[in-house]
Formats: sequence, C-alpha cells, structure tokens
Amino acid sequence: MSDIFTLTVNPATKVTPLIAWANPAPIVSGTALSSAQLNATTAHNGTPVAGTFTYTPPLGTVLGVGAGQQLSVSFTPTNGTLYNAASKTVTIDVNSSAPTTAFYRALNLNGPALNIDGNNWTASAGAPNFSFTNGFGFTNQSVSLVPSTDATRASMIRSSIYGKTVSFAVSGVPAGSYQVWLYVWEDNFVQTYSISIEGGVVEANANSGNAGSWKKLGPYPVTLSDGVINISSSGGDANFSGIEIWQENQSQSANARLSHTETIQYKEAEQTQGVDLGVYPNPFLNSLNIVFPEIQSGEMRLELFDVHGKSVRLLFEGTALPGAERVYHLEPDLAEGVYIIQLINGKRIIRSKLVKGTR
Repeated sequence: MSDIFTLTVNPATKVTPLIAWANPAPIVSGTALSSAQLNATTAHNGTPVAGTFTYTPPLGTVLGVGAGQQLSVSFTPTNGTLYNAASKTVTIDVNSSAPTTAFYRALNLNGPALNIDGNNWTASAGAPNFSFTNGFGFTNQSVSLVPSTDATRASMIRSSIYGKTVSFAVSGVPAGSYQVWLYVWEDNFVQTYSISIEGGVVEANANSGNAGSWKKLGPYPVTLSDGVINISSSGGDANFSGIEIWQENQSQSANARLSHTETIQYKEAEQTQGVDLGVYPNPFLNSLNIVFPEIQSGEMRLELFDVHGKSVRLLFEGTALPGAERVYHLEPDLAEGVYIIQLINGKRIIRSKLVKGTR
C-alpha cells in the first residue's frame, strides 16, 4: 500500500529592496556624470541584492549649471522571483565654478589635540558644541595601518569611538553649505555597517576591511539651517577616528552666480566668420547637443539667452577641446519660444538662434 498526499507550493512573496543613494556632492560645470555620482546600491535586510541599475540621465552626461537637478535610477533585480523592481530619485547641484572651501573644524575622536595637514584638530573629550551617544572610546596604537601614513595622522586614526549605533552631533554651526569628511578604521575583525549624515545614508553596507585598514570617507555635502551636523551609524561595529569639516564659500554657488540679470546686444547678423556652433536638435525640447567649434582651445563661456537679452542658463564655463560634444539637460518648464545661444572664446563671439518647442 502506498500513501497518497497532496503537496501545495505557494508562490514566494516578493519583497522590494531598499536603494541606498544619497544626494551626490556638488560638481563643477563641464563635469561628466560618473560612478562618483551614479553609485546606488541595493539591499534587503542588510543583504546586498544583485541586479541592473539604469540611470537617468545616463553615465557621461554633462549637466548644465543649476541647483537641485534630478538624477533617477531604476533597479531591475536579477532574481525577479524574490524581488520587485525599485527606483529612487536624488538631486545634485552643478556649480559654474568649483566652490572655494575653508577649513572649519576637525575633531580627533577619543584622542588629543593635534595638527594634521596644517590644520588644528580638537580633542573630542570636553570639546565645545560636540556630543555623542551609544559609542565607546578605545585606542590601540600598536596596529599597523594599511595603507601606511604619517605618524600624526596614524595616531589620530588609532584612537577612536566605536559602536553599532553611534550618533555624533556637531552643534553651533552657522547656516550654510559644508563638506564633511570621516576617518574610519578597523582594529581587528571585518565589520559591515552603514553611515548616515543628516538622516540620509551616505555609506550603505560599508566593509571595514581587515585589521589595520583605514579610509578617509567623503566629502559629503551638508546644507545647514538648524546649526547641527548629525552623523550616525547602524549595523556592525564602526570605528570612527576623526570628523573633518570644511565650509563652502557661498558666493561661488550656482544660484549666486546666476541671480543677477545679464544682457547682450543681439543682432541677427554676424557670427564669427567661417565658424559654426553645432547645436541640435533645433527646435529642441528638454535637451541640447552642443558641438564645440574647431577653434583654439581655452576658456569658453556657453550661455542661453532669451530674445530680450536676459541670461536664462549658463551652460558651460571652462576649458573645452575643439570638436568636443556635450549634452545639456534643461528644465522641463523652460518656456517655449525663441532663444539665443552664445559662445565666447577669447575675442570670438558665436551666436545661434534656437527654438524651444513643446513636443
């Protein structure tokens, strides 16, 4: 006699992985998007999820100058049986020139005051406007660091505050934009942890490396209005050695550079004789392809004006090679109508008429 039974197989319940992708640090006009900006990762319950990332705009795109420009990613999991597709959007600022920065403050966590790279670091113990929770101080100056570094920096790295859910608060910070660097290291066994700044994940499922491994992470952009820089960790034990903060010169920001009205005297006639600025498509919708003319390389300024001579977008300012081609994405709400695109290269001025369509 044989037993007969029924086996019921229920389909797996699919889950949606979490995409970790913080707002990238500001870039300078003319910088092509790379893995430094398009660097999303995915995980579910702390375990990485394999799949394909599709970015919009894609790798290699050169964005025009402007603050808060959107970058998006669509994730397609390799295992579509267990995982759903996912997507996320972040923003990036594109400055017309590199923002100047000045050293603001640095803290040697669980170590003494010292000088690194010509800047004074404060001992964290008893430091004003600094506090931490869920962390424990420890020092091990006998571990060989990988890579090796100078003695003062090594001393700072080997003194640290560690924990699974450490939180740091640097307060009394004036409103403005800052760049934050973090020194981390591993004294014994490999750990995996995540780091957040101002509530946003900047390092997801980071691997600490083997004993002696250290990293200077950043810079992470922070724009403050509440006076406090908040840093936290989760997951495994993270060893934080130092916090280094630089302040940006706000006068160099894209918004400040473009807040005033610039005018040009536009005439239908003359371009520089025998030189053409390749612009397509024309009419255009939300993006323009620009082919820089075959003229001498050097400093160039590429700008979009309305028919009244008012500057509406500084597209590029810097050095470009003759014949270089770039793609610029413009705001979808840019009004339809006639525009003038102007290139200045030394004493050369090249202008072309463009039409913005709706579809």
